[in-house]
Amino acid sequence: MDKERVIVALHDQFTGTSLQDFIVRHDWKLSTEFHVAHVIEASAAPRRGDPHWDIELQKARETASYLVGEFAQAIRQHSPQTRVAEHILEGRAVDELVRLAQSQTASLIIMGCRGRRGLKRLILGSVSGEVAHKAPCSVVILKKNHLAFAQAR
Repeated sequence: MDKERVIVALHDQFTGTSLQDFIVRHDWKLSTEFHVAHVIEASAAPRRGDPHWDIELQKARETASYLVGEFAQAIRQHSPQTRVAEHILEGRAVDELVRLAQSQTASLIIMGCRGRRGLKRLILGSVSGEVAHKAPCSVVILKKNHLAFAQAR
């Protein structure tokens, strides 16, 4: 039996809640492996030896570790027999998520979107859109209001 490998890309606790809700509401094969990932993106190159950069990076790593750990634990509690791996990545989100999907031979990436519109989207782009375009597998993108919609049903 082939294993399905699902990458769950977390951005923050709010998209995490929506993604968790999505995962819990779906039936997955018993052989499904979840790979919970968060990418720490640096908007500017650090200055060598800059103590402020080191402190901020350490805070980001601690926050990411907590976020990923809590999400992974929620999956384990819901489905104790499911294998869940945790990934804290550093770099450009699109590149790191696509690389993870390739290395894990993922069949699916599940992620949220920030819902940028207009000029912000034009300037900053869409991580979820670019991942969907470059990924070696299918991508499910949940909108911000997915959780509210799911609970209203």
